[in-house]
Amino acid sequence: MTNFRTAGEVPECSALCVQNESHSCSADSDNAITVSISDIHNPDSESVHPKSDAAAIANKTAKPMQSIDPPKNAKPVKPNKQIKTDNINKTGKSGKTSKPHNTDKSMKADTPNEISRPDTSDKAPREPPQINEFQFHLSARNLSDNTIVSYSYAIRQFFKLYGEITHSNLKLYKLFLIEHYRPMTVNLRIRALNYYIEYCQINSGRILRVRVQQKNYLDNVISEADYEYLKNCLLRDHKYLYYYIIRFMAATGARVSEVVQFTAEDIFAGHKDIYSKDNKIRRIYVPKMLQRDTLLWMKSISLEKGYIFLNRYGNPIKPGGIRYQLRNLANLYGLNPDVVHPHSFRHRFAKSFIEKCGDLSLLSDLLGHKNLETTRIYLRRSSTEQYEIVNKVVDW
Repeated sequence: MTNFRTAGEVPECSALCVQNESHSCSADSDNAITVSISDIHNPDSESVHPKSDAAAIANKTAKPMQSIDPPKNAKPVKPNKQIKTDNINKTGKSGKTSKPHNTDKSMKADTPNEISRPDTSDKAPREPPQINEFQFHLSARNLSDNTIVSYSYAIRQFFKLYGEITHSNLKLYKLFLIEHYRPMTVNLRIRALNYYIEYCQINSGRILRVRVQQKNYLDNVISEADYEYLKNCLLRDHKYLYYYIIRFMAATGARVSEVVQFTAEDIFAGHKDIYSKDNKIRRIYVPKMLQRDTLLWMKSISLEKGYIFLNRYGNPIKPGGIRYQLRNLANLYGLNPDVVHPHSFRHRFAKSFIEKCGDLSLLSDLLGHKNLETTRIYLRRSSTEQYEIVNKVVDW
């Protein structure tokens, strides 16, 4: 508790001790602030707001002080050199005191620039409504994990940019996609958002997909010669894991996400059943020659059950890891990295199959295409093949 003096006309307020210029007095409290009597305002001088100055001094002292209302006749005082004048409010020309400077970092800053700065917490992206239920719906429709991830990313991207689904926001999102992504990616994001709008039954219309002009040639497919060369290099260097991975993609036509699901039991059976997106079962056959060689490899590594394509930690290998390693292998063996990717070997299967069999309908079933027009692309030749044929035929 703060003690007041019994003598003198100037009482001690909170923790203020008045001294003469030539004499000093001992403070009754550890929180006392020493001021000069000559610095006290003249009663006839201009009045200011005592409560505002007292509060400012109390906030800036080293230790917290008890809050005591000053007497009505008390006048504000100016500190001497023991207190930094920067930490005490100054009276402006208008006679009004400025706001006290608060050192608490949790409070908002008083500077105009910091006040106008937007709060990042308010700009946090809003979670799309029913996103978890929508993901469960996609999983129930037997869509692949990659498709679910792609659809969820597109929806979250839209809500991060625009916040809510309206007709104008959908048009802006389409323009944003066209400016930043390739047409195939644009249509994938649009398809995801349309599917989400249909699921949530939102009456804001649908986004029309962009029209992509089909090329009249098929490029970025590994040639038969490069495929054989890559197999021989992998066998020579004892890289049996990737030797069988590329053989499975090129000899079965399976997608890379399907190849990593093969188990020892599938090899013994000679086929694997995959649930397609439209709840149909698609059977992927393992040719006899590939089955025989794979069984010998499995026996050499004592693998009798479970997944056959494992990483160095003994876990099933991921499609992303296969893409990364194939690019490294292309650089290692001097091949074009643009044609050494997982889907290139699926293209190789389709091209070789249509050249030797010619049954486009059967090929469509083996690849799991819904539309026969999708399979017709393999009837096209590469731009290099087209150019060679033109040079051979055209002699006029």
